Amino acid sequence: MRNNDPCQSHLIMQAKLGSIWESLIQPKPTHTCTCNYIQLWCAYEQMEYVLHFLVGLNEAYSSIRGQILSMDPFPFITKTFSLVIQEENQKDIRSQPKVNLPMLSQSRMVFIL
Repeated sequence: MRNNDPCQSHLIMQAKLGSIWESLIQPKPTHTCTCNYIQLWCAYEQMEYVLHFLVGLNEAYSSIRGQILSMDPFPFITKTFSLVIQEENQKDIRSQPKVNLPMLSQSRMVFIL
């Protein structure tokens, strides 16, 4: 049974992203070295996280995937998550039916104070 509630699917996606992110971070040791080589390695690791995440996205996110891949400097995984969630929110907004609200002067609402 599929749930078409956009809020529910958004929450499920956020939970999945959070658990994936946690599973990627946990086994990794923290680095205390401040030399340039370790900074390059950390940047490489971040790029790997982003690439693995982007490969897992379905075709509906191909435009944001292309935008992220062309960014310079290459974004961190947190920025990538943010951009994908923003794209998903935009798609949800565009897919919702438009509601025509009556003009206030034409409505017959009564406000009791």
